[in-house]
Amino acid sequence: WVGHKLLPRYVLPVVLFWSFLRIGAITLRLIMGVQVFALAIPAAVVAYATPVATLTALLPLTPGNLGLAEWGWTYTLQLWEVPVATGALYVFSFRILVFALQSLLLLALPIMRGR
Repeated sequence: WVGHKLLPRYVLPVVLFWSFLRIGAITLRLIMGVQVFALAIPAAVVAYATPVATLTALLPLTPGNLGLAEWGWTYTLQLWEVPVATGALYVFSFRILVFALQSLLLLALPIMRGR
């Protein structure tokens, strides 16, 4: 109902802008992950695989989507001829990296708040 009283006209462009920015940031983060782990996965493959592989996030059948996301990414990267071992190494390494960084930020939160 864009333009109707329920939703002003300016909301849709703003939402689209932030959505594209989010997708770009997620893709950039994933491409940087390949660089961090020094894997032979082209950046274009990660960019192409991102929308397909992240579809598993829509089906949270396990806590934190653990397992499903990794298999989805490994399978999707394999479609672009990335070896299964390389794809699995990338995905599990990225999961561990994100978990470690989130844990560090959680531990640093009281310090950042001044306690």
